[in-house]
Amino acid sequence: MDKNNWKYDGYVGETTDNQKVGAFDTTYFEYDGQCYYVTPRDTKIFITTVDPEDLTTPTGPRVQISGPDRSFERNLGSKQDIEEGPGVLLHDGRIFVTYSCATVDMHYGVCLVYADLKDDLMDPESWHKYQAPLLTTADLTSTVKEGVFTKDTTEEGEYEGIFGPGHNSFTVDENGNPVIVYHARDWDDSYPGATGDNKYGLTDPGRHAYANSVHFGADGFPVFNMTPEQILSDDLRQITMNIQVKSGKEKPVPTAVPSPKPESPVAIPPQDTAKPTDPGKAKKGKVYTIGKNKYRVRNVTQKQVSFVGLKKKSSKSLTIPSSVKIGGKVYYVTEIEKKACINCKNLRHITILCKKLQKIGAKAFKGISKKVVVKVPKTKYKKYKKLLRGKGLPEKAKVS
Repeated sequence: MDKNNWKYDGYVGETTDNQKVGAFDTTYFEYDGQCYYVTPRDTKIFITTVDPEDLTTPTGPRVQISGPDRSFERNLGSKQDIEEGPGVLLHDGRIFVTYSCATVDMHYGVCLVYADLKDDLMDPESWHKYQAPLLTTADLTSTVKEGVFTKDTTEEGEYEGIFGPGHNSFTVDENGNPVIVYHARDWDDSYPGATGDNKYGLTDPGRHAYANSVHFGADGFPVFNMTPEQILSDDLRQITMNIQVKSGKEKPVPTAVPSPKPESPVAIPPQDTAKPTDPGKAKKGKVYTIGKNKYRVRNVTQKQVSFVGLKKKSSKSLTIPSSVKIGGKVYYVTEIEKKACINCKNLRHITILCKKLQKIGAKAFKGISKKVVVKVPKTKYKKYKKLLRGKGLPEKAKVS
C-alpha cells in the first residue's frame, strides 16, 4: 500500500513470432514451473509463455486457443463476434479458461475452453471448446419474453433478476473453495443518457460486481449457476443423529436418521491439483520426472539438478525452469545433460528460464526441428549462446 514500492516496467513486448498480446484483459498464471499469459486479440483468445523475472518479454509464440465459431459467441443483431476477458481456473488435472462472448448487453455470457494439464498447453490441438455457455442471462433472469433486447422492447418491471453476466475472474473463499466474480446488470437499474442513450448497452454504466461459489459436476466441469437452494437444499439444513454409547471396550456406533435426498445436483468438493506432485526425498544420481521434464540430482548439499530430457519425445515445446521441488526442497537447474533432447523432431520452442546454468552436454539438441526458436534470459544471452554452440542446434535456429 506504499506507492513508493511500485515502479513502471513498460509495455509487454511482442511474442517470439513477432505478434502482439492483447491491449486489455490479459491474464497471468503459473503451472509446473512455467508462466503464461492468456490474452484476447482480434476477438480471439491466445496463449504465450513468459519469464516471471521479466514479465514484459514473452518467451514463446502467440498460439490461438479459441475463436468465435459458435452462434452464442456472436450477437447476430449487431453482427459482432467477441471473445474477451479470459479467466483461469485449475482443477483436478484440467485447466479451464473462461472468456466472455457476444456484446456487453443481454447477450453477454461466460464461455469455456479447456485442456488437460498433462498435455502441451502451447499446442492448439490440446484445447477444446465447451459446447455451451456456462453462465448467461437465462440463468439469472426469471422470465425472458423477447429474443431481441433493446431499449424499445424492455420496459420497467418487465423482467426480474440480473442479466448479461461476463468478464469474470476467480478467487477463493475463506475455506479455499473457488469463487467466480463477474459483472452483470440489474433489470431495474439503468442509467441511459449518462454516457449515451443506449439503455443496457456498453455505454450504460449500470454494471455491478457479483460473486457465486464454483462447484464441479460429476464430469469434472465447473458449474457457475447453482442457486443457494441447489447448493444446500432446505431438507438438508437440519440433520438428526442418534448416538448410542455402550460400556466396555466397544466403540460407540453412530446411527443417522437419513434426510430426504435433494433434487438438486450434488457438487464434488474441489481438489487443487495445479501443482505437480513432489517426487519425495532427493537421492544423488536418481532421475525424477517432474511435470513434463526429467531431472537428475547432481548435488544434494548444494541443491543442484540437471535436465535429463522430456517425458514425451514428441513434445513441441520445452521449458527448463529455474528450479524444481524434490522432497519439499528447492533444487536449482545447473546443467543440461548430453543427448537430452536428441531426435525430438517436433521440438520447435525452447525456453530456458534458469539463470544458474553452467554446462550443456554434447548433442543435447541434435535432431530437433530446423525451425526451432530458443529463448534465454536477457542477462544470460551471451553466456548461454556460447554454451549452446556445438550442442546440436540447427544452423538456422534462432536464439534470443
